[in-house]
Amino acid sequence: MGKGAMGKGAQQHALVDANGATRTKANKCTPAKSGAPAASEKEVAVAPTVCAACGKEGSSRCSRCRVWYCSQECQRGHWSTHRDDCKRIAKIGGWEVCHADGDAKKAAQEVMALRGCDEGFCGICGGSAATSRIVQSGCACSSGAHLACLSRCAREYQQKTGKVIGWHRCLVCDEPHAPDVALALAKCQWRGSISLPDKCWDKMRSLSVLANALTSAGQLDDALRVHRADVALCQQHFPEDRDALQEATHNLAQVYGLKGDHVKAIHLEETLLTQITLERGSDHPRTLRRALCLATARARAGDPRSELGLLKRSYARALRALGAAHPVTVDLAHARANALLAVNGDDSKALGLKLFAEVLLEDALMHANKATAPEIESDLKAVRAWLAPRRVAASRVFAPMRLLPPQR
Repeated sequence: MGKGAMGKGAQQHALVDANGATRTKANKCTPAKSGAPAASEKEVAVAPTVCAACGKEGSSRCSRCRVWYCSQECQRGHWSTHRDDCKRIAKIGGWEVCHADGDAKKAAQEVMALRGCDEGFCGICGGSAATSRIVQSGCACSSGAHLACLSRCAREYQQKTGKVIGWHRCLVCDEPHAPDVALALAKCQWRGSISLPDKCWDKMRSLSVLANALTSAGQLDDALRVHRADVALCQQHFPEDRDALQEATHNLAQVYGLKGDHVKAIHLEETLLTQITLERGSDHPRTLRRALCLATARARAGDPRSELGLLKRSYARALRALGAAHPVTVDLAHARANALLAVNGDDSKALGLKLFAEVLLEDALMHANKATAPEIESDLKAVRAWLAPRRVAASRVFAPMRLLPPQR
């Protein structure tokens, strides 16, 4: 890019391709400068990748501040506006850090405005609402807490145990936080982890927590982008950890399914099921869990027949290999019952399916834990309500009949 088009010193901050090569005026590629990633190491993008000038999908980045652009023409036209921001963003740490910082502050302000209270005391530090507003996180605890205290407790629990449960569940009552509170905490965690090296486990965990929080909050476009970054980070720096990579891929497939891209979702789930079956065998709990995820993806795509067949085979394997009390068996029984309940009709065949679903739900409820028991109990009440009038009608028909004992 010439100096006349963008101003003095503009050549230092020319466009850099996503793979880390700088475009010169002749549109040739030379090794990138200013600490950009090497060509052999793909940069993981978590912040939005739209062009800063026109809003289209970006393909290259400013070599100093790492802001995205779709072409050299857009960067030239945007330079007069971007000149001052380029220095400021680069001073903060680049576009990724700048976006994470602003996003975390915005999410915290939204939670404070929606759930903040100017009265009461923090249930963690005991401080009053005079220093910072008390947030009701949506869990079963009657007392709220400062958002900063929730973040600090989750971070300390993660450092002590290595578990990230504190970012989306209350550590006191074990109830989940409200989606907006969990998202604000996840963005706060990502802001503190973004400067860590890509090979750091804590950074990958923070990215996974952020992606799942975005999915729970219904922000599927952002969730899809972050899940892709999570998969790319696992593939690039943790290829030996098959479990983490498979879990990240499953989460990505879930988002595809929720967005309606069922072809990609089913393809990813089928690939995962094949990999885990070859690694662990068809009767392993992880294999059966992946079969359940594939059945769920097929159900979202409107393929109930294939879903029922897969659940039937998987449930039989789980009963034989794991037993009725295993959590995977319980989840498969619940899923199979829901698939049977989804079959429409009011004939004798539908009645038989509903009766079998009732038996499956009763068995699942017998061995369910406290997290899954309420949902199973609700489904069991619904199927019994559907069966009740039909049982009465059947009893009226068969009550007058008396079966003679078999003759000897």
